[in-house]
Amino acid sequence: MKITVLLPLLPPLTPSGGYRVHLEYANRLAARGHEVTVVFPLTVPLPPPPPAGAPAAAGAPAAMAVEPSPSVGERLWWFDLDDRVRTLVVPDLRAPSVPPSDVVVLTSWATAEAALDHPPSLGRKVYVVYDYEYWRSVPEAIRDRMARTFHIDADVVATSVAVEEMLADNGVRPAVTIPCGIDLTTFRLRRPVEERAPMRVGLPLRAEPFKATADGVAALEQVRRRVGPNLDVVAFGSATVPDLPDWVHVVARPSDAELVELYNSVSMFVLPSRYEGWGLPGCEAMACGAALVTTDSVGVRSYAHHDETALVVPPGAPEALADAVCDLLHDDERRRRLAHAGQAYVQRFTWEAAVDALERVLAR
Repeated sequence: MKITVLLPLLPPLTPSGGYRVHLEYANRLAARGHEVTVVFPLTVPLPPPPPAGAPAAAGAPAAMAVEPSPSVGERLWWFDLDDRVRTLVVPDLRAPSVPPSDVVVLTSWATAEAALDHPPSLGRKVYVVYDYEYWRSVPEAIRDRMARTFHIDADVVATSVAVEEMLADNGVRPAVTIPCGIDLTTFRLRRPVEERAPMRVGLPLRAEPFKATADGVAALEQVRRRVGPNLDVVAFGSATVPDLPDWVHVVARPSDAELVELYNSVSMFVLPSRYEGWGLPGCEAMACGAALVTTDSVGVRSYAHHDETALVVPPGAPEALADAVCDLLHDDERRRRLAHAGQAYVQRFTWEAAVDALERVLAR
């Protein structure tokens, strides 16, 4: 098949879970013999400006235009894109800029909105829906625009229980649900659960308010007050966190190899988000044998089941996160049980299964 994948903008300069998923799909579809083109626009449609004198809507993006430099290859330092995947940088996603294909993959509400008027010659539409976090955080006017895209003439693919819930709230039943794949040859158990220092805890550092990094730090501050200064916290990411305690060791912009080493070094991993469409770091940490302590951010329900594969607490409650971490620090047998159960559970989320399912939708 000729497959065109529409991404919302040029790839970010720092690792992005959403981009990584679609680029991984592109790699694996190309490896199966399909002709795959990934299209990056320089701009996507912006929300209409507010009336004169009115304040901008809270949460609306200030701008979405991106300069064309550095190159796509330089931007993707964090991802190994297959040479068989063609990349195309275009001014926008209107029909004249998009190559003809058998099927076009829409990867966000912005790409779906831009493709509304595409003629059939550009390809049958398959809409792989994420955007749950965005849905929860944007003004009502943008949410209305997002909702309209869920009803376009396309095969709609959900990607988690959170996305299923979002679609159901808008009267849409997806053609299929395809959970995210994990590279289980990379993100795997390399250090036995039993050999890890119980006091070593991992945390992601992310800038978006709904990722609630501050809640995670506040929770671990409470833990440290309870258990003492031997708590060893290691965090990763590119976000700059104001007033981050000096006892948090930061690994900035880790490579996959460095991230796997980090996940394998911690006894537990804390995911403090207010809401997640999936929560890839939590799933990766579980695959590497860390016991997961997470908020019920909805997307994690695909793999985090309380006291079976993880400990799950309400979002926005640092004290509850602290209680859960302390529970595992004081009950190593329970920590080990959850780590083993979680690591076994996520083995079902293979890339082979995800690509098989997507390929069937693309070939309809």
